Amino acid sequence: MMVPDSMAYKLVRELSSDEERLYFIGNHLVDYDSKIVSYILALDSDSSKFECLPLLTNEYYISLVIDSMSSDDAIARAIMELPETFSLSFIKHKISGFSLASKVFSENDVLYEDGYENARERFKIDDFDSSSLPSDMTFGIELEVIGGNSRRMRYFNIKPFGTWNNVNDDSLAPNSVEVTSPILHYTSKDMSELRAVCSYLKSNGSYTDGSCAGHIHIGLNSFKSPQALYNFYSIFSLMEPILVLISNRAGELPREGLGMFSELYQGFFEFLRKENVIEFNDINDTISQLYFELQTGHKYWTVNIGNKFNRLHPKDTMEFRIPNGSLDPDVIMHNMKLFGRLIMISNLIDKDHIEDVIDHLKTGSYDDIIIYFLKLVFDDLGDREYFYERWLDNYDLMLRNKDKCKFFFISEEAKRELYF
Repeated sequence: MMVPDSMAYKLVRELSSDEERLYFIGNHLVDYDSKIVSYILALDSDSSKFECLPLLTNEYYISLVIDSMSSDDAIARAIMELPETFSLSFIKHKISGFSLASKVFSENDVLYEDGYENARERFKIDDFDSSSLPSDMTFGIELEVIGGNSRRMRYFNIKPFGTWNNVNDDSLAPNSVEVTSPILHYTSKDMSELRAVCSYLKSNGSYTDGSCAGHIHIGLNSFKSPQALYNFYSIFSLMEPILVLISNRAGELPREGLGMFSELYQGFFEFLRKENVIEFNDINDTISQLYFELQTGHKYWTVNIGNKFNRLHPKDTMEFRIPNGSLDPDVIMHNMKLFGRLIMISNLIDKDHIEDVIDHLKTGSYDDIIIYFLKLVFDDLGDREYFYERWLDNYDLMLRNKDKCKFFFISEEAKRELYF
């Protein structure tokens, strides 16, 4: 055990009990932590050491005391009392596996490895309909959260499900964590897992605010032809202002940081299309051209295919960067369906009909346009009505908050009549 002041440690150790030692410490406080921490390290019981922790200000010395504790309960209690700004790296080695983690993190919802199937069953979605999306379509979910145990989860690499990962990124807010999913499919099993992870994060005090994004990845192999990519970007670039509004729950504006980290394509793709800059022949060449010509070689767009060109961690995914962060699995699942169905429909529109679709998306009021779009993308009436409600609420909210919505503001008045 590392003791900064061996003489001070020896002096207190010579006393016969922790009661005497605590009395001595209380009457011999000094202005420097090296002697106080040596007094505390001379105590026998973890509870006595815990009682004295508020006497210390130096993070390293606090870590020495926690490191000297033998009881999981005491260590967990000490960790939970640490301020959010504490440099947890000093005691990272103290958290290993779930035996101690369950004492620090929400005990009822820690998902032990042998309990994953039970967790999926507990959050099972009754009568789940997976038929609306192709069975081979793959997804990746990013859950950015703050507050509660977020930072501790990140530092101690606590995984709510064994196949989900924590991202340790210096760009994250101080008390935050980004939890990323493995490859998912739109199935009852995987969506039950999403529900379980969201519940775990909420039970540990995590939440989302205006700093959190909810990026959704879809495998690029979902595009079956260069024509499908052409169709997708044609529709997406025309629908972009509306998609910015309907990608969030009803009554919620897009986060303020969206414009900083996600540029709009408005008009740019149409310009490239008319100039024949991008050749829609080979699908891999088309993806490369779209990245370097349309995205101009960086990822900060509302939809991003730049992960494919990441030299360190390449991913064959299209990343939708519009949605706000959310721990509501139903909101996330609806967004998966929105973007997934848009890709699915892009595969089905042939070369002879895409110009008719583009003309419809340029004609009439925004309300006419979104109704046409929702009919195009969704077969299910319930899905159409769900996203139309988002549109009505968020459009009105946007009009009442013009100063906050300059990045994506839609100026034209829309009708208020639902008809499908």
